[in-house]
Amino acid sequence: MKKIRIYTNMEKLKTNFIVINFKKYIVSIISIGFIITLVLYSTTNLQAAKDGLKLWANSVVPSLFPFFVATEILCNTNLVYFVRKIFKKTDTKNI
Repeated sequence: MKKIRIYTNMEKLKTNFIVINFKKYIVSIISIGFIITLVLYSTTNLQAAKDGLKLWANSVVPSLFPFFVATEILCNTNLVYFVRKIFKKTDTKNI
């Protein structure tokens, strides 16, 4: 007995056309589009980059600088070890 295979329309389309896997290339396509728009609108982007750096230098750095200094001081001294030792004594056993 011969088996007869009935092809659906979708199976014929897949065999007649090359199917491109867009999931594989989506990051590349987005990156290339991003670079093209950066080149096309470079004057606007330069001004926005300057404004962003000014904002970062005037607000982010001054607010985080004391935190960075305090963190470095704590890491380079044994204060963290002693604080951990104190709180470990009061810690209960794992439940």
